[in-house]
Amino acid sequence: MKIDGVNAMMPQSGGTGLNQAMDSVSKNLQQQMERLQKQMQELSSNQEMDIEEKMKKRQELQKQISSLNQQLRQHQIDLRRQKQQEKTASSQQSSRKSTREDSSGQHGRGMSQEGMKALVSADNAIEQSRVQGSVAKQMEGRANILKAEIKQDAARGADTQKKEEELADAEQTAANAVSAQVNTLEEANSSLEEASKAENPEEASPGDTEKPDTAKAEDSRSAEHAGPQDASIDVRI
Repeated sequence: MKIDGVNAMMPQSGGTGLNQAMDSVSKNLQQQMERLQKQMQELSSNQEMDIEEKMKKRQELQKQISSLNQQLRQHQIDLRRQKQQEKTASSQQSSRKSTREDSSGQHGRGMSQEGMKALVSADNAIEQSRVQGSVAKQMEGRANILKAEIKQDAARGADTQKKEEELADAEQTAANAVSAQVNTLEEANSSLEEASKAENPEEASPGDTEKPDTAKAEDSRSAEHAGPQDASIDVRI
């Protein structure tokens, strides 16, 4: 997982307090990932660690980077959802005011059915992603316990085959949960985009519509150039 790929997901700074808050948290997460990436680069020149120790350390750092990257994406979606909800509340307030001033109600409107449906879909997707993230953490925890037990059993000369099979299942379940979580977060982001477009069609300029695709393209290129050392789990973000 390349840190360069994180830049494609970083939110654009704006003039509102919401965007500033988002930028502050996102910047903090990115700095943490950059520090971890630097530690990974320094492993190659570390003469005090053998190859096996370096591999284990690299995997630990990669998992931390992956977790931070997930937090960054989740944070961006949460902030985007909050912003959309604030727009909706403002639109509804404007609609009520316009209705009082003009019985035709042409100067304002509440949230459309399409926008409401998209927002509900995003909420459901975000909740589902949290469940998937919880499953991944549980399985990763179980995998760590099994690794320790296997090491102890092997030292005593005990049979470890059964636990090794359970370990493989736990790691696969964790990887599947992480992959599903990424897809779910993408669905949530897409739903929020639909909600925003449904409520503010006049704001969708050609430049705005190109940004998501550009970000995805950059992210995809980053993932394609990432070698085996760049991701502990086969997940493309």
